[in-house]
Amino acid sequence: MADQDSQPPLICNATPATPSSGRNLGVVTLTMMTAALFFTLRNMPMMAATGLQMIFFNIVTVFAFLVPIALVAAELATAWPKNGVFHWVEEAYGTQWGFTAVWLQWVQSVFGIASRLFVGLSG
Repeated sequence: MADQDSQPPLICNATPATPSSGRNLGVVTLTMMTAALFFTLRNMPMMAATGLQMIFFNIVTVFAFLVPIALVAAELATAWPKNGVFHWVEEAYGTQWGFTAVWLQWVQSVFGIASRLFVGLSG
């Protein structure tokens, strides 16, 4: 009789999605998109008033915030390559928290970034 706790291995025959145009998001493009969050026209007067210290503040931000997030995402994507944030959070905390994490990302993307773009264009 087979052990009831053991389950057969899951087999995934899915292939990774590729853009139809064959173009990928490169490191330079991703870097420029991230830099656009810091170097917007709305931030330029504050950066000018701060002077060269702003370069130090941006470097601290990159190493204290962006690099650790990139390392955590890379580690999670390597350990659990299944579909991203929802499954990472679901694995640790359950389905309800996985949904909450994805919903919060969606709200940030739709309302947070859209409102920043609107204020940047109108201001």
